Amino acid sequence: MRTSKDEGVLLYAFTCGYITLPMSFFLDGEPGKAKVPACVFLIDHPEGLVLFDTGFSDRFIGMEKGLGKIIDMPEG
Repeated sequence: MRTSKDEGVLLYAFTCGYITLPMSFFLDGEPGKAKVPACVFLIDHPEGLVLFDTGFSDRFIGMEKGLGKIIDMPEG
């Protein structure tokens, strides 16, 4: 992390897991599936830290199989 106050802003990206969605979720009518990372970002500003996570949008509500069945969590 930060070693001095004059380094500017640092940005760190963390992958917290993956979500597997139908490819048609991104491209209408496209067959297959896509594995997409679920990320959070840590902003290291000289005046403090900010953790940025947008979460999942309302678009996932009511999906046919339910969100819990399409998330791939890393082992360990």
